[in-house]
Amino acid sequence: MDIEKIKQINKEISQCKYISEKNHPCNRDISSKPLCTSPAKTQKILLISNYPSNIANSNTTLIGFENTFFRNHILSSFFRDYNKGTAKADETYFKKFSKKFDQLVYWTHYSKCYPGKTKTGHKPANSKCSDLYLKREIEAVSPDYIILMGNDAIKFITKDSLINSISKNRTNSYNINNIDIPYICLTNPANSNNGCKKDPRYRFKETLEQIQITMEDYL
Repeated sequence: MDIEKIKQINKEISQCKYISEKNHPCNRDISSKPLCTSPAKTQKILLISNYPSNIANSNTTLIGFENTFFRNHILSSFFRDYNKGTAKADETYFKKFSKKFDQLVYWTHYSKCYPGKTKTGHKPANSKCSDLYLKREIEAVSPDYIILMGNDAIKFITKDSLINSISKNRTNSYNINNIDIPYICLTNPANSNNGCKKDPRYRFKETLEQIQITMEDYL
């Protein structure tokens, strides 16, 4: 992990010139701001998901208690012994797992801003952020593993379909600077994606098991 490089990239993201432009090219919701997490030398796993959730955008935090996507879906994806019902009722319990996540995982996104909603769902994000930052972020983090979560993040890195990428989970790797970094692809764990999560082609439970076993090597 190159802390100074990540801090510089995050500074660029937070000062993005498109934030003040009404006709911006990046598909961000006009009310949204880019969200980043803090780097640490202990972070050996890089999580790349599609974009910050609506509630993360509203609360301007990715890993806070009020971010229900993080509390209910991210933590339960990474830790086998995490119980989201207990976490909802006991913030101290939640903070214990949140701290472990923050120590081990650097979290970034395909698109750094929440894209907003349409009448039928979320607006599609585009690759503007990833074209500018994502390869540099991977180089700076230099992770042992990459977790790709969601269709946009997976397709950007693998250049392949979601199902094909998931089917190769035990052989996938991303080469950067002549180093092969293994990655694991997971369909979006949100409740709105329950159809895919129940479809055996997406291997959801099998992939969670693989992520959790990987995490346990660092606990």
